[in-house]
Amino acid sequence: MSSYFDAKAQELRDMRAAGLSIHHAEVRQWIRMFVLDIAVACEFDRSGPLAFPEELRDAAYKLVLRCSPEHWPYGVPGYGVDYETDEQGLEYFRQMVEGMHDIFHESARRGWRGGDNPLSATQAMDSRMEERCAELIAADPSLTLPPLPPLSDNTEELP
Repeated sequence: MSSYFDAKAQELRDMRAAGLSIHHAEVRQWIRMFVLDIAVACEFDRSGPLAFPEELRDAAYKLVLRCSPEHWPYGVPGYGVDYETDEQGLEYFRQMVEGMHDIFHESARRGWRGGDNPLSATQAMDSRMEERCAELIAADPSLTLPPLPPLSDNTEELP
């Protein structure tokens, strides 16, 4: 597994070992953030050079619909997956992590520039922002902050 999916699988094992309910806020937040990472990767630059393969995007979204009750579209008939037990819910989440890993490996095999890491899209955005900020500073040096004053020689203890 890639380090991203390794980390997600470990987080899920830790929540399972801690006996957390699928209704626990930490578990709900985990699933929301996991799916958000997937959505950003799939939706980033949809028609450009960093576009995620469309049929794999659909496969990822179908997997979300099969495994996550949090993401059923509002106003669409039906209600998505319903877990009978916490263990069943956590098992669905585990299957979603493994399935997404397979989908992202396939995207890398097909040449998607993000490889098998869903965070590559946000990392690319961060990198582009940093490059642009450097260009802006080069064009307008007044954007740089003045140097901080030297630290005081006062050695008194604070209360």
